[in-house]
Order: sequence, then C-alpha cells, then structure tokens
Amino acid sequence: MKLREVIKLSSIMLNIDEVLNGDKIYDESYDLIDEKSINTSNSVEERNLNLLVKCFNLVYTELATDYFPLITMETIKIENGSFNLNNLSNIFYKIVKIECNDNLVDKFDIYDNILYLKNGEYKIVYAYTPVKVSLNSELNTFNGKISDRVFAYGLNKEYCFISGLYSEAESYRTKFEECLKSASVLKHSIKLPKRRWN
Repeated sequence: MKLREVIKLSSIMLNIDEVLNGDKIYDESYDLIDEKSINTSNSVEERNLNLLVKCFNLVYTELATDYFPLITMETIKIENGSFNLNNLSNIFYKIVKIECNDNLVDKFDIYDNILYLKNGEYKIVYAYTPVKVSLNSELNTFNGKISDRVFAYGLNKEYCFISGLYSEAESYRTKFEECLKSASVLKHSIKLPKRRWN
C-alpha cells in the first residue's frame, strides 16, 4: 500500500476538497520530495498534501515507537571501546539485546547514540524508527497489523490537532487507539462463542 492511498482515504474522511478535487493525488508521477518548494508554493492543494504527509510521518513513527516496534539485527564491530549507533543501517531507537558468541551482554552504556562496550564483534538486536515517507512510498504495515483505515485514523488525529479541530481530533484518537488494541490482540486468543443447535 502506498501513502497516496491512505491520504485519499483521509481526505475523504476529512472532506478536504482541495485534495480530492485536485489532480496531484491521482497523478502517480507526482511526489512530494522537496519540502522547501512545497512550502513556498501558492497551491492550497500542495500545501494540504504536504501537511497530510507530515502528519502521516508523525503517526508512522508513533506506531513504531509506542505500539509495534520494528526490530532488526546487525553485526557490529566495536573498536576503541565505542560504536556510533547512527552508523547502523536503520534509524536507531533502542537496544533490545546485544550478544557476543551467543552469550547475552548485559554490561554496556549508551550516551548520545554512542554505544560503549569492550572491543570485539557483537550481534545487536535493536528497535528502529521508519524513514520518512512520501506520497509514492510503500508503507510498512507492521506485519499486516495496520490497515489503510487505521493509518487514516492516525493521520486524521494529527491533522485535526494541528488544525485546531480538537473534538474531531479526540474522536479520531479514540478510533485509532481502539483499532490498535484490536490489532495487538493475538488472533488465536480470540474465543468465539460455540453455537448450539437445538
């Protein structure tokens, strides 16, 4: 699923006519890459699209840091007693575990994204935040847990807060959080009532 599909759905829910009646959201060749040119644009459609993309990126990061962590593993080499976590393949958020020769390492320090540990090779398992997305970006659906509707509720929540529509923002926040609770419930733990045929 691409971000532009979520933004179309959000624009329908929020009734943002400038986006729905414009041509940019339907033009697959159009993307928002350079924020400076958009911010100085006189087009209400482009400014709305830019704001919707920014709101989505806030929600995308919120999902990864507060609800469904994105976890990966990398092998790193510590030299001179430290490793800059900014050099990892993804945007570092927090350590899950560190292993050396299949043994768990429990003594290490992190200050200002610098990992301090004795020299050697380590497997580091860490949570990361997703990179910012643009209109044509494919979205990570957090292992299929987040649908376009849930993304749209989160986007709408941020958009309404920023626009000063506080009661609408609260309504979307409630819908968003209820969907996240449902998404976090393990499907096999749901017990359906047994039917009795008499």
